[in-house]
Amino acid sequence: MQIMEDKEMKSTVKRKNYNLDEVKIKKAQKILGTKTETETLDQALEMILFRTNLLESLKKTAGKGGI
Repeated sequence: MQIMEDKEMKSTVKRKNYNLDEVKIKKAQKILGTKTETETLDQALEMILFRTNLLESLKKTAGKGGI
């Protein structure tokens, strides 16, 4: 599932080692319904990018229109 497409960013996969909170990963995995930790982290990062894009768009449109 890819929430956000960014034409400037090419998708590449790179192996990394991180020290992460296992409880947070398992909670996120349950919330997202993902099968693997990698899938969980990937979807969480996609959500952060989507949220950032959404907030930037809202800032640009704030005060425009008469809603």
